[in-house]
Amino acid sequence: MLGVVNPGHPDVDAGKMPDKVLNLLTPEHAFTVWGDFYVCPVTPERAGWMRFVVVKDARRLIPGHS
Repeated sequence: MLGVVNPGHPDVDAGKMPDKVLNLLTPEHAFTVWGDFYVCPVTPERAGWMRFVVVKDARRLIPGHS
């Protein structure tokens, strides 16, 4: 399981989430976006634990519906 973190968090030095993703994360789309995401881990992998990542790129995006 992956958890997406805010790249602006002081503990994350990983740049900004792509605008093409941010522009679709709206109440109109129920803050949901489907697609193919390229992510980079910001925490180590641990069996049984959620691994936190930042979104670096995304393709074939489809906005969710409320």
